[in-house]
Amino acid sequence: MLVLNLGCAQGHRFEGWFGSAQDFESQQTRGLVSCPVCASAEVQRLPSAPRLNVAHLRQEKSSGSAIKPPLARRRSRASRAPKPPP
Repeated sequence: MLVLNLGCAQGHRFEGWFGSAQDFESQQTRGLVSCPVCASAEVQRLPSAPRLNVAHLRQEKSSGSAIKPPLARRRSRASRAPKPPP
């Protein structure tokens, strides 16, 4: 599934879900893609942030083996350090 940020000539922004980039191009060429607000068929792709595949990080986190950020590692070491005598 491909999720695209789209915009019409009137400045409305919306999201479109397509099977592939070719599906989007094909539907746009046939006039099947239109703005849900104003029904304009003048629709274009807008820049979007890349999708990051972070599923493996969620799995590690749930199993307790996630990589700790540097600050968390430092705090963890500090809490285990021997305390100076009074």
